[in-house]
Amino acid sequence: MTTKNIVLAAFVCAVFCISVPYAPEGFGREAAMARPAVETPVKADIDAIFARLVDELRQAKALAQQLRATAAKTPQDTQREVDTAARTISGLADALDPTGQLAMRLAALRKAALAHRKRVQDYPKGMIEETDRTTILAAWDKVLQEADAAGTTMSTMRDRLLATLQKLRMRQAAVGELLLAGQYQAAAETLMKWLNDLQSTVNGLDRAIKDTGTVIKGPAAKTS
Repeated sequence: MTTKNIVLAAFVCAVFCISVPYAPEGFGREAAMARPAVETPVKADIDAIFARLVDELRQAKALAQQLRATAAKTPQDTQREVDTAARTISGLADALDPTGQLAMRLAALRKAALAHRKRVQDYPKGMIEETDRTTILAAWDKVLQEADAAGTTMSTMRDRLLATLQKLRMRQAAVGELLLAGQYQAAAETLMKWLNDLQSTVNGLDRAIKDTGTVIKGPAAKTS
């Protein structure tokens, strides 16, 4: 530490020691109790959850693109691709389960944001400038809005993925029967019909992610 920094630190300490006796009663103790522990900003954690949702969308897009070539493959490959698609979509939906790790993490972040907002709201008058209080409360309101947007998108994505998975399982049974009967072209056509459903789902998820991105990242948010 330089001599200049040492003198500056001593000056700040002296000012604090002089000012405490003239501060409102209990000010020093309340300020110490109110000061939050250093931790990862809630906003950064919500951004990380949104990044996970974007990644889920990318996986769904990649699956749709991969399966577009299935019709030109052998019957065995067709069946394998259908089974792989079912496992992939099931895994994506499971990751968005309301009792899963991601949803629980988001709920905990929202709870933390509410607690921080209340803490600032409850500061006694004179502890901080009222203009600062207003700014801080508005910031926490924005974080809560972002958390709610992410939660809504998470639920929407899971519902749409589960609906697509249900359609795939129905097609999966039909593909198996058609392959067993030697109707390879019909099996491929059945799968392609489901692929149209999958593409429609992906397009809907893309719109949901972009809407959420506008809330969290601003109008310039990009998902791909």
